[in-house]
Parts: sequence; structure tokens; C-alpha cells
Amino acid sequence: MFARIQTVRMSDMPDEMGGTPPREFCDVLRMHPAYVGAYFLTDLVAATRTLITLWRNRADAESASQRTGERMGGRPFPLISDRILDVVDDVTAPGDRTAGAAGLAEYDGPFSDERRDDVEKAGTGWVARAWVEAPGAVRLITMWDPEARATRVLNVATSTEAVEATGRAIEAAEATSDPDRRTAPGRVSVYRVDHADESAAPVAG
Repeated sequence: MFARIQTVRMSDMPDEMGGTPPREFCDVLRMHPAYVGAYFLTDLVAATRTLITLWRNRADAESASQRTGERMGGRPFPLISDRILDVVDDVTAPGDRTAGAAGLAEYDGPFSDERRDDVEKAGTGWVARAWVEAPGAVRLITMWDPEARATRVLNVATSTEAVEATGRAIEAAEATSDPDRRTAPGRVSVYRVDHADESAAPVAG
């Protein structure tokens, strides 16, 4: 799976998706081949909006904007960033929980292959185990940026407080891990979730 992350300044796009309600925009996205979900996020501190769309293959992720433009017209606002990342792990907490906030942790590269392996093994191991048991956890998506050779982790939760609680659970678990293999994120941005399309999300067993 692949994640396309597109960010725009709120000053360039004061309304969500340039005035198109997220649910209507998702109706268009669902017409695309290989589309599997999306998160519409707002960072009130940085004054930016971010759209994260999920795809089964890179080709469809790359051509999504062109296909959307054919149905809705050209994008009425400039992007400040637009990247496609590899999804290396995707876990959804059990239970019926509604996404209300998200934290995006950025682990700065460039990582060596060994360091990348350490981070990804932690993410699929003790990090995921600690995260899934935290109150308010919704979804944890670990992504690899092949261009920057860096890891990004999207922590979706029911509220800002739940994002913080899941972060504390991970930090507590990290204290018991191998200190030589720990990697703290360079920064964590917290977002409000304006809309989530999670129909194809996997569920942790």
C-alpha cells in the first residue's frame, strides 16, 4: 500500500478541499482504481491542511490528482508539499472508535538499511503492542519515504488527549527496550481530523 501526503496553507485554502465537503470529495476518490481510504487533517498551529490518501499501488497514487482533476476541474490552490510514501505497517485498534485527532511523527533520515530495519521492527513490535492497548487508539500507519530515506508514523486517535495518551504509552514501552536501538522522532505534528474514510482499514487481531 502507498500513502500520498499533500499539504496546503490554510491561507490558500480557507475552506476544506477548496469548498468541496470531504464526503463529496471521497465519493470522487472512490471512483479511482486502487483507492483504499483518506484522512483530511488540519494543523491549527502551522495553519496548514493535509490530505493523506491511501492506495494499493504507486501508479494509481501518482495519477490520482490528474483523474480527480478530470472529474472536478483543476486544483484551485497551490500545494506546499506532495509526496508518495510506502506503507510498511498498518494497524487498526479493535472496537468502533471515531477518529478525532492525529499525530504525525517524523523520524529524520537518511537512515541506513540497518537503522531503518530497527525502526520498522520496533514499529511492528513493541510500539504496536503498546499503542493498541492505549485508550483512544484508532489507527497506526508506518510509512517509508524512499527519497528522504526517513520514516513517518501516523497515529490516529479519538482526540488530542488520546494522541498524547498513546504517545505516553509508547514512551513507557520504549523505556524497557534496547537503548541502542531506540529512535526518537525529530518532530511530532498534531492535527484535527476533519474527516476520515476508513472503510478499508485492517483490524488488529
